[in-house]
Amino acid sequence: RDIIPNSLIEAMAMRLPVIATPVGGIPEMVEEGISGLIVPPGDAAALADAIRKLIDDPQLSAELGRNARKRVEERFDIHRNIASYTALFKAALDPDSQINETTHNT
Repeated sequence: RDIIPNSLIEAMAMRLPVIATPVGGIPEMVEEGISGLIVPPGDAAALADAIRKLIDDPQLSAELGRNARKRVEERFDIHRNIASYTALFKAALDPDSQINETTHNT
């Protein structure tokens, strides 16, 4: 997974509507029109349009903010992440796991 900026995660966790570019791991977090708005990198006109859209439609801004918070809770829930890492480590320690077969056969 590519890097997702902490500032993006923090803004989404605060229920703020976000405008981002589809680079790195950002598309994993921001779904266009659902949990935020996506604009092409370097496109100032698209950025201005997205800002105007959020200013002109407070209801959309609030909805994107709520959905953004849900997305962060789904992706960064501590209990879910601990369970995922635990399962990964258990699989890595299991000599019969696919992880070990792939690692040792390369």
